[in-house]
Amino acid sequence: MSGSPGGRRVPVRSIGVLSVDDVVRVPDDPGGERGEERAQLAAAIAGEGRVNAVTRRDLAEAAVAVLLGDDHAGKVYELGGDAAFTLAEFAAEITDVTGTPVVYNDLPAADYVAVLASFGLPLPIAELLADSDQSLKRGELLVEGDDLRTLIGRPTTTPAEAIREAVSA
Repeated sequence: MSGSPGGRRVPVRSIGVLSVDDVVRVPDDPGGERGEERAQLAAAIAGEGRVNAVTRRDLAEAAVAVLLGDDHAGKVYELGGDAAFTLAEFAAEITDVTGTPVVYNDLPAADYVAVLASFGLPLPIAELLADSDQSLKRGELLVEGDDLRTLIGRPTTTPAEAIREAVSA
């Protein structure tokens, strides 16, 4: 997926508040040797917070199981992937799978809000997104249990599998 101005686009899959079905932009590094490319994840204030994000495909399979199943009325499911990870670990996984160096840059909250606002987001929206990432940092997005695995009848898609699938799409 190359040819975009200023770099190439590397698709990745959804992770909790991050959508790993979205695209992370990998800008050309003008100071890098021989056109080396670097990227930074946009969600950059999560610290060492862990999340066990899932792909949309896994969620869709769970929705089908619930909609077509007989004994789901009144039940509440907490849907999370089998593997929990930090955004730094996710960045390293993108690097391993794609061969493109990806760096996780953990910013102070105020700097992250400023970055989001610089992209044209209204300040209240930038603050809301920063607060959501703070939830990740505090561990509030980590799902305990295996409801998703049980509903879909198989292990959930791993981050590496999701990245490989996205890159090959």
